[in-house]
Amino acid sequence: MSVARVTFSLPESDVRELKKLAANWGTTSSGAVARLIADYRTRQLDLAMAEGYAALAMEQASEARLAFGAQAEVVLRD
Repeated sequence: MSVARVTFSLPESDVRELKKLAANWGTTSSGAVARLIADYRTRQLDLAMAEGYAALAMEQASEARLAFGAQAEVVLRD
């Protein structure tokens, strides 16, 4: 993995919080930022998957209603 050096400015309170996170996680400030970004990516993927599963469930429920209707016609006719 290639690493790039970046410089950015943060409010002092955010820098203190970042240093606390890094200390709690046993890493550097850069490591804490990398972990926060990785966690963000994971949450975004989880949200996208949840949305996809919800859409799939709605689609399957619609198909089930159609299938049950067709099945009821056959069963009631016999």
